Amino acid sequence: MLVPRGLTRRERAALSSLRPRLETEGFLCSPPPLALGAETGRVQRLIIRQGMVLTVIAVVPGLAAAWMVAKLFTSVLYGVAPHDLAIFTLVPLFLIAVALLACWIPSRRAASAEPLIALRHE
Repeated sequence: MLVPRGLTRRERAALSSLRPRLETEGFLCSPPPLALGAETGRVQRLIIRQGMVLTVIAVVPGLAAAWMVAKLFTSVLYGVAPHDLAIFTLVPLFLIAVALLACWIPSRRAASAEPLIALRHE
């Protein structure tokens, strides 16, 4: 495990103690609560819903902040209005589409995992 140079001894010891846990649990991410008999569609919907809620929580305030700050960047914009409707609709839609894809791929993997094999591994 790589340990950055600027850390104190105590911080290095803490990181070193996490090493076995990182190897077994990935990046210390807790898996979503799933039942043994859950259908694949329900598992996928659960994971996608969780990711999309976070996406909306990020996109809505970001869009509002961009709308307020856009007037400040008028001097550096060339050929585009500060409050261009096409930009303010296409960029959030693109971000939502990328987030949906980023949630869908792991959800397929999680839905196809055998629960008993996963439990045996833990």
